[in-house]
Amino acid sequence: MDRMVNSRWRKRDIAPAIYGGTFVTAALALSPGSGAVTIFGMIAGPLFGVWLAARRSGQGVNLQEGADIGFRCAFFGLLAAGTIYDVIWHLCGYRLWKVENFDRLLSWIAESGRNLTNPGMWIVISIQMVVIAICAGVFGVPSGLLGARLSRRPISNSVRNFHP
Repeated sequence: MDRMVNSRWRKRDIAPAIYGGTFVTAALALSPGSGAVTIFGMIAGPLFGVWLAARRSGQGVNLQEGADIGFRCAFFGLLAAGTIYDVIWHLCGYRLWKVENFDRLLSWIAESGRNLTNPGMWIVISIQMVVIAICAGVFGVPSGLLGARLSRRPISNSVRNFHP
């Protein structure tokens, strides 16, 4: 029972770390450039998330938590980036911010609602979610494990006492 309570406490304790790592992943995935920037985001976001968790707790992060933080940061970051990209593409592509195009905005929202009842659209959304989950597992989990491993390393005295 004590293990379960401790596990719940750690989940709440790592929530800000997941938010921070998700933000870093999404920001780098949305930045202009090649796919290498997105892959870098799937590595840097989880590392940042694990670093935040270790910093907030004052102790190292174990490997299970590192893998959990890594997967969640990469998964939610890519999901947020994909959603933001889709909304921005529609708003900018159709110039929906202009008042004279307000009717297009309403029709786009209505069309999005109709697409949710279309079985073909659910298959596309499901495939996208599976691809995002696979990418998060391939890049985010090892990055989170690396961050957890680095957070447990003791700092040598020469680095600890370094004052520039």
